[in-house]
Amino acid sequence: MFKKFDNYDGVCFFNGLVFFSPVALLIRTQAGVSKSMFFILQALLSIAIFLGEIPTGYITDRIGYKRSIILSQTLMFIARVLLLLAFLNSSLWLFVFEALVEGVANCFSSGTNSAYLYSVFGAENFTGKSAHSANYGTAGFIISTISYAAIYKYHGIMGLLIATVIAGFVAEIFSLFLVKETKIQRAEATSISKIIGLMKNKKAGLYMAMLSLFSVSWILINFFFVEKLENAGISVEWMAGIILGYSAFQMLAEPLISRFSKQPARKMLLVTGVTGGLAMAVFGVMSRAWLVLPAMLILPLLIILPEYYLMEQENRLVDTLGMDDNRAASLSVLNMGVNLVEIITLFSSALISGGGITWCFLVIGILLVMCSLCNLRK
Repeated sequence: MFKKFDNYDGVCFFNGLVFFSPVALLIRTQAGVSKSMFFILQALLSIAIFLGEIPTGYITDRIGYKRSIILSQTLMFIARVLLLLAFLNSSLWLFVFEALVEGVANCFSSGTNSAYLYSVFGAENFTGKSAHSANYGTAGFIISTISYAAIYKYHGIMGLLIATVIAGFVAEIFSLFLVKETKIQRAEATSISKIIGLMKNKKAGLYMAMLSLFSVSWILINFFFVEKLENAGISVEWMAGIILGYSAFQMLAEPLISRFSKQPARKMLLVTGVTGGLAMAVFGVMSRAWLVLPAMLILPLLIILPEYYLMEQENRLVDTLGMDDNRAASLSVLNMGVNLVEIITLFSSALISGGGITWCFLVIGILLVMCSLCNLRK
């Protein structure tokens, strides 16, 4: 659908080049941070995002989407530098500061990226462009994962961190040349109460619930799928290849969205949401390697597809409610459900697997199906 590489694609690609990702935990533990403290740092990151969602969204609607993205990229670059310094100095407080800065950076991009694409490319092209740009981010992730081994072998963790800092700087440069949104409407000072009141809207509540379920789905996929694969007798040595495999499959989202571009987004959210939920549930009860392995390769694709359609429906809801003056802040309110779930999950990660990984996938899958079916109602 979108053949041309633009500056937003460049931002996504270089943001995807996180060379230290496979050793993110090792960076902290080698600097003296315990595993329990690692989860607390991740929770602090989520708390910073949760508390900053509405204020930063409110600011974004006044300074403009492009400027907010630039600010986000600048803060993310600073966070990468802080991570490097924290590792060099084995400083817990620098790790804490890095988490908070990264949290604020994510706040300024949360809701803003969606609002920016919706404003620049319009409702009819939003879903396709979102998938197109996300593919560049996935491509960056794949490249950084493949090159990780060579960089780590010859330059160690320092090499991985420096390479990521450089990639972050290039992403910031690309953000400076983004196309400016054509129209920015100024919001009234009193509209903050109306933004918070969005939480009372039934449709908004449904979308927040779905966002939260997607959040838990990704936590299960990214952190607990290894246990699922090991239980099926698949060797840990295959894990890197499986991650690269399902990342590549995720890139099929763009052609699939293009193929069904004539279908209403609301209908596609229903279809893909039910499909993704069923896939999660079925994957949960699978136990044989010859079933688990191919299912794991396509599961992330089936989960990310309804997310794209959900983002479009969120923007359409903002239009319907006449809150386009506060689009970024409104979308940030909807994202708060995700942050809340992440905070609870990270602080009680042991409880997630307490009932067994099978039940986790099964319950989340069933809930996704139920929420998706709720979209049948007008």
